[in-house]
Amino acid sequence: MIKTLTIIYFAFWLVLLGAGLYAQKAFLLSSQLGFFCAIIIACVSFYSYKKRVLKKLTQKDNVKTSDDEKIDKISDEQKDAKTLLNEEKARLKAQKTKLKDMGLGTAFVPYRLFAYAILVAGFILLKRNDLLDILGLFLGLSIMPFGALLAGFLNKESK
Repeated sequence: MIKTLTIIYFAFWLVLLGAGLYAQKAFLLSSQLGFFCAIIIACVSFYSYKKRVLKKLTQKDNVKTSDDEKIDKISDEQKDAKTLLNEEKARLKAQKTKLKDMGLGTAFVPYRLFAYAILVAGFILLKRNDLLDILGLFLGLSIMPFGALLAGFLNKESK
């Protein structure tokens, strides 16, 4: 899948480069900025989510063993339902919600923020030098989702 995606992105980049060389300098610079920033953001997002999923899987394994131990302990003690309910409510109230628990940790990954900062800085730089071509920038940014969509279709057909 990654090999197919790389080939598709390379082909799209060559088309974008050819169009930029045929058009104006502003289109070339804007489209290349958009393309490379979109690719960097996608790669960083992929690796941050991969890391998060692996972390959740290891935590889930630990939780299963501790839950199994609790169930054994509870069944041994033969507590009534009211007592168990009150203990569970007290435990949930004592838990504090952290940023990591809310799922916002991957939104503030430093590499992703750095990639967005490059995009914003490039946008400002091109605008100040009157080299910003909005069509070229949007075309460069939109190649990444179209490439992923095309790779998904190609991968589905090969199965």
